[in-house]
Amino acid sequence: MRKPFLLLISVSFAVLLLGGFYRAFFILFLKQELAWSQNLILVFGALSSFLFLPISLWIIKKLGTQETKKTIFQGGVIFGIFTILFGAAASFLNFLSVLVIDLGKSIGGFMVNSGRSGQVNKKLKNFPEEAGAIDTIFAPLGTALGSLISGFLIGFLGFNLMFILGGISIAAICQILKFRLR
Repeated sequence: MRKPFLLLISVSFAVLLLGGFYRAFFILFLKQELAWSQNLILVFGALSSFLFLPISLWIIKKLGTQETKKTIFQGGVIFGIFTILFGAAASFLNFLSVLVIDLGKSIGGFMVNSGRSGQVNKKLKNFPEEAGAIDTIFAPLGTALGSLISGFLIGFLGFNLMFILGGISIAAICQILKFRLR
């Protein structure tokens, strides 16, 4: 029971690390690589948040019918694929394509992190305060560490390659761990 729990948590942590890469440099990427104005970036952020709300409600409804392990692995692969797309297609992206890719990445991350929250709460059901504290601190620590690591890598890899390699890593980790849990 302990091994599957740790493997599922490690998938979530890997997604959070890559989310930290994304968070640290996404706005710079939009500004430098895609030459977006500050106003366009603000509109993008607002529209992305507005659209994600109904999508997330729909996903919550769908996730209730699916096994947590499957949700975590599917979400990780979705997150990885959309991150690869973002890095690989950067020179062809426009507002709509960035919006779709970002929403896809967000959906994958949401699935993974929802699954992780469920696993932590289930594992620590007799300690609800501890479960809440662990779950609350897990996400900021993962993204902060991802931002720190990406700060070291961005100079060597650049935006595109960092997103491509990060997405491949997440998708590969999900597939490998999925087979280990069978």
